[in-house]
Amino acid sequence: MCSRPMQQQWTGSVDRALGDLSALDDLDFDWRNDIFSDEVIVSITNDSTALVYCMNGHRYDERFVRRINKSGCVRVACWGWMSYDGAGLLERIRGRFTAEVYEHILANIMIPSARKRYPEGTLFFQQDNHPIHTANRIQRWFTRRRDVDSVDWPPNSPDMNPIQNLWAAVKRTLRSNWAEQPPVRTPEELWDRVLDAWEEIAKNLDPFHNLVDSMPRRMRGVDAGGLWTRY
Repeated sequence: MCSRPMQQQWTGSVDRALGDLSALDDLDFDWRNDIFSDEVIVSITNDSTALVYCMNGHRYDERFVRRINKSGCVRVACWGWMSYDGAGLLERIRGRFTAEVYEHILANIMIPSARKRYPEGTLFFQQDNHPIHTANRIQRWFTRRRDVDSVDWPPNSPDMNPIQNLWAAVKRTLRSNWAEQPPVRTPEELWDRVLDAWEEIAKNLDPFHNLVDSMPRRMRGVDAGGLWTRY
């Protein structure tokens, strides 16, 4: 049997992976108070190969026909956040993603929506080390916001962010509903379906509880000397 190798994110040495984190302190950090965020691109292409098994004479049965988009590719870029208490707001990114765009999202999307869920106290906000996230403009914004604490994050560690699992669930939901819906032809149609998938997943809080409660295990996976984690 031959199969493609599994892919895992390389984090480098333990010291480098932990970066500026105080490992022992953060292993006991209460991640249930944290807001996890990130961007993702959702695309529909005609390039992927799928295999189906059907009886002779049923090749053109609707169950075994794969719809494709004439344009070949439709995609949308999204930003979103989640916490222990469920899915946050999902925002579409139009055009180029810049520090100015990201500051707008933080000030006008993240803060108002997070405050509806957590009206008091400090917002503990997680973001990875994407160059836009660490731009001087964004760092100055966090300095001005005394009510938001940006949690330090290890470099090269996207597998530690539970929102990556949420993005995967959104894409699985899209695929599972695909056969029952007409082909997507425009980014607007795809965005509507991404929103529907996000809202469908948001109905059940258990996955969010499990993802956030996995954070100490993710941290230990790095702190114990593993150069990648299973997440």
